Amino acid sequence: MADKPSDNNNNVGITSKRATENEVKAQLASKYEETNPNKAVWLWEEIVASEPDNTYYILGLAHACLKRNWFNKAEKHLLAHLERNAWDDVVWEFLIEIYGVMVNDETAINTCLHALEAMKLYDKESIRLYAKAYTLLDLYDDSSAIEYLEAIVNALSINGELYLIYAESVIDDLLYYTIFQSCVEALPYLKEIVEMMPNVSDKTRLMLFQLEILEKSDVLDDYPISISELITMIVDNSVAAYFDNNEIEFLDDHDHDHDHDHDHDHDLFDDANEMDELNLVSMECSILNDLDGYRPFLLRLKKEEPELFEVHKDFFNDVLLCSSERAFELFQSRVKKMAEFDYEPILRLADDSEVKKEVQQKTYVREGPKIGRNDPCPCGSGKKYKKCHGA
Repeated sequence: MADKPSDNNNNVGITSKRATENEVKAQLASKYEETNPNKAVWLWEEIVASEPDNTYYILGLAHACLKRNWFNKAEKHLLAHLERNAWDDVVWEFLIEIYGVMVNDETAINTCLHALEAMKLYDKESIRLYAKAYTLLDLYDDSSAIEYLEAIVNALSINGELYLIYAESVIDDLLYYTIFQSCVEALPYLKEIVEMMPNVSDKTRLMLFQLEILEKSDVLDDYPISISELITMIVDNSVAAYFDNNEIEFLDDHDHDHDHDHDHDHDLFDDANEMDELNLVSMECSILNDLDGYRPFLLRLKKEEPELFEVHKDFFNDVLLCSSERAFELFQSRVKKMAEFDYEPILRLADDSEVKKEVQQKTYVREGPKIGRNDPCPCGSGKKYKKCHGA
């Protein structure tokens, strides 16, 4: 005679069955969010009542409520979850983000700082909340903001393996922010963080290098504009191309319901890439047309800023080593390439007799003193230039 199943086994079976049922309901609720949002909220509430401490389900419910513009209801569910699970930094982050969008920045900042205190009670740290605190406080030029980058460095140096699953996405978000806001003071910390990560994607390295170029903007200002803009544009375009290509691949691989929209996206990317290439070739022409004027600057760049020279080293080395005849051949090849863009003002450059007259590049001279990114904005707002008219 078979032994009677223990209550323990029964409980495990019931729990497993409930989890499976909730997974099915969650898929249904996600689909209903577009077609029947009220039913979606009802389904998510039923799931959360069954598994109240499941982070994925509470976020699903909050998202469905926000789709119906039920902010108070979403907030209520999130806070109820956090009362039981104050260590759940994913839910804290979501709550902070909706406060920033739907309430005000002050509430978002206070909630973020409260979340970090709550985490301490559980002897836990959160690099995603440290990153959120840094970006929120930096927007208000709070001097304590940098402390949270230091906290990320310390957390990774002590318990880096705990954060490996999501560390790169957090660092990438920080790099987005620091590049957009020109926060070059964050660069040493971000470099240290990236060095501690065992696997770093090309995307992360590209963005870090983009921030390094921003840090050297004052250095580049001492060079002719064709050199400084050429270097900056190549780095910026490398980052943009990475994201454009990956976004297109994602669309092609995962969604075939909007082919017309995708074709339009491809066209936009192609147009942007053509214009970028046109600008690059145009600046190369300017340099080739004045070898004697540019060579001293390129020699200095190679010696003093080798990492910047590396950005376009093949072309820069050509300029330094080629003869006048070879330079003119390179110039002509680029003029013909420019003509392929059907860009009327430059078609005249294809005529050899007009070349020198049409593309004489002058060394850039700034009018008036340079305004630093961290200097007060001249408009009198009291904000830093990078967060006002320099944004």
